[in-house]
Amino acid sequence: MENVSQQFDIIVIGGGPAGYHFANLAAKKGFLVALFEEKSLGGTCLNEGCIPSKALLKSAKIVDGITNSEHYGISVGDFSVNQESVILRKNEIVSKLVMGVRGGLRKNKVKLFFTHADILKKQEGLYYVSSNEKIYSAEKLIIATGSKVFIPKIEGVEFGLQSGFVLTSTEILNLDIIPNRLVVIGGGIIGLEMASYFASVGSAVTVIEAAEKTCGLLDNEISSLLVKNLSKKGISFVLNAKVSSINDNGITYIKDDQTIDLQCDKVLLSVGRVANVTGFGLENLDVEFTNRGITVNECMQTNDSSVYAIGDVNGKVMLAHTAYREAEVSFNHIINNKDVLDYETIPSVLYTSPECAWVGVSEEDVVKKSLDVTVKKLPMIYSGRFVAESSGVDGLCKIFIDNKKNTIIGAAILADGASELIVAISNLIIMQTPIDKINSLIFPHPTVGEIIKDVLNS
Repeated sequence: MENVSQQFDIIVIGGGPAGYHFANLAAKKGFLVALFEEKSLGGTCLNEGCIPSKALLKSAKIVDGITNSEHYGISVGDFSVNQESVILRKNEIVSKLVMGVRGGLRKNKVKLFFTHADILKKQEGLYYVSSNEKIYSAEKLIIATGSKVFIPKIEGVEFGLQSGFVLTSTEILNLDIIPNRLVVIGGGIIGLEMASYFASVGSAVTVIEAAEKTCGLLDNEISSLLVKNLSKKGISFVLNAKVSSINDNGITYIKDDQTIDLQCDKVLLSVGRVANVTGFGLENLDVEFTNRGITVNECMQTNDSSVYAIGDVNGKVMLAHTAYREAEVSFNHIINNKDVLDYETIPSVLYTSPECAWVGVSEEDVVKKSLDVTVKKLPMIYSGRFVAESSGVDGLCKIFIDNKKNTIIGAAILADGASELIVAISNLIIMQTPIDKINSLIFPHPTVGEIIKDVLNS
């Protein structure tokens, strides 16, 4: 093809966790890499998800600590939350981390294009991409275009989004006022984290969830216990309910064949995300994809052996740490290093207060698949450190043991710091460490992590 501005070894479309991590890996090994990102490096995770939400939730934890300070023998006078300052701090954190990502890519000599890219075609073993009226080519193409918020067909939702009455996960992370009444449509990870934050800082929060429980992949018992804990913070839960319409000052939902109106000041729409498979010329390749994502094999390869799809765009597991591993697996496949991602060992975390974390099989899997598994569990009050540092939290640690192999194959935890505990357990699962070997490990005392051995020996 004529008029090619520059040829690369690899072109990466999308600068989120999957895209920028892959670009760094490839560039470090001497590949000439171009990365196209039309918005901001870091993708949804860094700009509109993982990091900004954690910045807000840190502020909420401080508020919770002040609110419960008398439990620890400390009296605190009146205080207030400056939401504008909270958002300013969040923005500063995001900006600093985005600059860090950019600096790393430049250090590794990745060619950065902060523009939209369109796939033109494949011709004679090369992939052609256009951007700003220039054409670039490469021998391999990495698609890492991420995902976008799913907008359900609810009467009034489009008008609500335009007016600012309805917010998605993008807008609510920039909301510089604390609404008196917030309705959250969707009891998944994003919805619950934002419900937890705004309840801590003073909003009256109601969560509307269509399913029988919150956070569908979460263990049923842990889910019920989480609802109990969040209800103590004043969050109201309406399960098995469907929102039928949104108006100027609230929503209407249907539960048990009853139609109920609920007034509020803001609505958070949080019912999931969908893969970004349109708008960049994917249809110009013979790559198989559906609305759920681009079809890939265990090495992240599409049906076109020189095209890989990593991160949210393949629709497998929409988590940043999954995206990182998918980048590693795909790159290792390109350089002929055998590497496969076991999705069953990917931990998930819900950063509410208290946190939830889980990995591997659940108790529902044990029953549904008739697995030969022993389920062991203990309340978190068996941990002295947990009791010393927690106030009014009903925590639980569950571990699932494969009776044939005598190894851990799953766990679910509800506790402050569950996100850190699950790291240890997921690694024990990956390494298939026998229970007797785990019992010989030394856990510092007092640590909350000691609960792992306590559960195994209960």
